[in-house]
Amino acid sequence: MYTKTPGGVRRQPFAFALAGLLLPFAAQAQEPNETVEEIVVTGSHIEGMDEDALPLSVLDAEAIRDLGAVNMQDLLAYIPAISDFEFEDTNTGTNGARGDVAGVNLRGIGSGNTLVMINGRRMVVHPTYQAINNVPVTFYNVNSIPSPAVSRIEVLRDGASALYGADASAGAVNFVTRTDDEGFRVSGKYGASSETSYDESEIAAQGGWAFNGGRTNLGVFGTWYSRSSVNMYELDDLYFQLDRRGHEALPEEWRDDSQLRNDSTLTPYARVSTGSLNAEGQWVPTGNLHVNSGTGALTAGAGSERYNFNEDQIVTPETERFNFLASLTHELGGGMEFFGDASFYSSSTFTLRAASPLDDSLAFLIVPSDSFHNPTGEDVLILGWRPVDLGPRVIDVDQDEFRLLGGLRGTWGAWNWESALMHSEAEASDTEGNRQAKSLFTAQLAVNGPDALNPFAVPGGNTQAALDGIRVSATDVRTSRLTMWDMRLNRADLFSLPGGEAGLAAGVEWRREYYKDDRDPRLDGSQPFDNGAIFDESDLIGVSATFDSSADRDTASAYAELFLPFVGDSNAMTLVHALEMQLAVRYENPSDFEDKTVPKISLRWAPFSALSLRASYTEGFRAPNLPQMNQGTIIRRIDGIEDPLRADVTGRPVDTGDTYRVTTRVANPNLEPEDTETTMYGFVISPEDGPLAGLRISWDYFNIKQEGVVGLFEPEDSLALDALLRAQGSFNPDVERASVTAADQAAFDAWNQANPDDQRTPVGVATNIVNQYLNLDPREVSGWDASIRYTTADTSAGLFSFGVEATKLTQFDQMFLDDTAGDLTQDLIGRNGNPEWRATATLGWLFRNFSANLSMRYVGEVYDTSLTDAGSDLSGWYDELTDTTYWLVEDWTVYNLGLAYSFADAQGWAQGLTLNAGVRNLTNEKPPFADESFGYFSGLHNSYGRVTWAQLTYAFGGN
Repeated sequence: MYTKTPGGVRRQPFAFALAGLLLPFAAQAQEPNETVEEIVVTGSHIEGMDEDALPLSVLDAEAIRDLGAVNMQDLLAYIPAISDFEFEDTNTGTNGARGDVAGVNLRGIGSGNTLVMINGRRMVVHPTYQAINNVPVTFYNVNSIPSPAVSRIEVLRDGASALYGADASAGAVNFVTRTDDEGFRVSGKYGASSETSYDESEIAAQGGWAFNGGRTNLGVFGTWYSRSSVNMYELDDLYFQLDRRGHEALPEEWRDDSQLRNDSTLTPYARVSTGSLNAEGQWVPTGNLHVNSGTGALTAGAGSERYNFNEDQIVTPETERFNFLASLTHELGGGMEFFGDASFYSSSTFTLRAASPLDDSLAFLIVPSDSFHNPTGEDVLILGWRPVDLGPRVIDVDQDEFRLLGGLRGTWGAWNWESALMHSEAEASDTEGNRQAKSLFTAQLAVNGPDALNPFAVPGGNTQAALDGIRVSATDVRTSRLTMWDMRLNRADLFSLPGGEAGLAAGVEWRREYYKDDRDPRLDGSQPFDNGAIFDESDLIGVSATFDSSADRDTASAYAELFLPFVGDSNAMTLVHALEMQLAVRYENPSDFEDKTVPKISLRWAPFSALSLRASYTEGFRAPNLPQMNQGTIIRRIDGIEDPLRADVTGRPVDTGDTYRVTTRVANPNLEPEDTETTMYGFVISPEDGPLAGLRISWDYFNIKQEGVVGLFEPEDSLALDALLRAQGSFNPDVERASVTAADQAAFDAWNQANPDDQRTPVGVATNIVNQYLNLDPREVSGWDASIRYTTADTSAGLFSFGVEATKLTQFDQMFLDDTAGDLTQDLIGRNGNPEWRATATLGWLFRNFSANLSMRYVGEVYDTSLTDAGSDLSGWYDELTDTTYWLVEDWTVYNLGLAYSFADAQGWAQGLTLNAGVRNLTNEKPPFADESFGYFSGLHNSYGRVTWAQLTYAFGGN
């Protein structure tokens, strides 16, 4: 069913999926393990604040267990406030974050706006950054945290910079690890998909011991995890085949759309151009030829071959990871205690992507007329070729991360204090094999003999020596570090107010952040390609140059938080059962941009004991990350960029955008923070007694306004600005142009003679467009969160409960400020993986030592901008502003079943045994189709299929 809305054509929301979950269980309500509940931990430094004051979502240990997922990305997807994952492990792009990675993206405003902490202190950022909308973004890799070691995951859905500092504009995620279990336990887990070769294994061991009469406590935790890879050919043809035209699963009206043909023109059969290179370095063609795939003969014409590069593509990488954690506390006497923890993470991933292709834009490579295998007698420019005999590109990513923390805590009079020193480092080594080097390619063409490289051959036609002669591996090594010291004070009874004791928390913090990006010598400009006629900073075919870079930042900060209970149990009155205020402020003084001070104020008013109204206003900021301010020069060749001053005049491909254009991205050391204002208000209904005891309902509206979002002035905009400024007698210095040649002058003279109303001053070809990261456009995001939870009293049939949590986006406006074309506001709800609706629900039953849990995850529909149609004639997501219909990516509902039985009442050795089993994606829902390489949005959906799992745990003593 479709309905017309101002934003376009959309389906009805998740109510049908939710009804499908609840109706069969209408007589039951769950308890074990709601997937999400709200408690007070993250969101305040002060003990004693009422849980109804803070918008907090929590996954506890039982919920983690019942979901059966091991990777943090799969777990955090069950928090509706978390949007699509910009960073995830299916990525194979050369300049992206690859390997065992997942980054949290609260509210959909970017991973860099969500702070991630472990036990209340921030993590080190992942060493590999990735360009999102052409801007480098850093993130915290939550996959480095082992799920069995986590007692709960707390998600603060409110701006948190006033409490925790930079990068918490959207909120904060805190992972609380297990620390107080005594005894020793070991567990083994195995899961496998019914649809593909996907399987996973995990072994975990945990021990806790007390010494010195209980004064010393030591806890250790270790896990090993292994997951098999899944190849694209294991998925349905709709995903595997890249030419999806005519597929019966597609609506007939879209079925023959040419946009569905995504297979590559770069095939194992070369396309070439005969000709010569002139004095200006431009190719002058005399004809086009291609290798005929049927006969192997070199044939006139451009050819029409296509290649499905998914044939050699892995969609789910093979992964192995190891984690070790240890914690130690020791009572020193006098109310003082030492505490410390250490953790180590190591992972290795393996994946494949299609054999490396080349064309005249990715690599301008010329086969000399006298090359051993050149049959034409002329110089030949390779227009396109994929030497599949090299084999698919092999991607191996090794990651390590460690964290050491030690501190003291105790009391000083009525104050609690704590101080700690922490150091953490992460390193990622990314190696891609079976690549080609331009210098070696050229050298192999010059070999005089049968081992010369032969681009005119069909697959199998090159010798092993020829292939080995051009084959290289490239390794990039990235490093990040975080050193932090803090001192914290906390007093819950600073002074008395009529409603109770006022609390105060204050502290200071110093941290140093560091990153280093060490690219392979063939990529960082130190080993460029230069054959005398052609120069390129990158010697790798298909990869533009990125220079090495490194930087650090020191930040000193101080914060204070005050809790004021004006009305409480002792002075409650009619319609004012409680009235509380939270005030917080944080000052940060970084070494590379101006200092920031951000406040927060929140109020809770409870007219009755069962009803609380809450509201907050928070200012926050995202610090420009170190790569944005210090990144090495990046040279990119981009096609489709027209020069408005020359395109009509010369008609040359470089001017019309029909070939690649050189652009340079540079860091900006003068960037300022992205400023954020967050407003929230809502209510909580939570009766303490009576027939509704155990019910909790909450609803919160949020509004986030950001200014100065870091962006890039696009090359098209730079050329348009250059045209505007030249019409005014000036020019854009970011557009570098060659001198006007005689041919240019003649072309402009002819144009001006034929177009008296459009006279143009001659300009040379644009040889480079320099783009610097800038604080540009504002953004505004609004929506609401809602949750319902009910837990019954214990009955003879057990304990029942159910829970529902949902997030709805009502506004996601990205403003584009443009002095030349005018300001534009774009609604991004639904766009490329940003759903309007997300929801989860749980039903459960606890009876003695047995529990059952059924959970549901709903992801609303989105639209795909890579498949469009003008007007509103076709079904899909219609945008009235642009009069465009986009491909509608359908909503997705996944059900999971978790069962657990404890043998705690058994006798003998079986007493420590617990058995867990379950099914993820119970109904085997396929990911909804999107016109992407994998056939779906991998940051929003997955292709695991139905996964059945079982876990056996044995406890040798203690908890």
